[in-house]
Amino acid sequence: MCTEHPDPIPPCRSLCVEARTPCEKLMNKFGFEWPDNLNCDRFPDNGLCIGEDTTDRQIMTTKPVLGD
Repeated sequence: MCTEHPDPIPPCRSLCVEARTPCEKLMNKFGFEWPDNLNCDRFPDNGLCIGEDTTDRQIMTTKPVLGD
């Protein structure tokens, strides 16, 4: 995200949990623990944070109209 905010914008807690759920299981299979600095409880529930991508991902089904 491009911003003039002085500090990095953290992920929202829900995004962290969404990533952690499958990744932690895989990491544990190889003997790794989820890092403390990525503890989802550290991240905000809402406010200034990066959340789920809700971009509309519809596929264009027609050709674009090009100008002369």
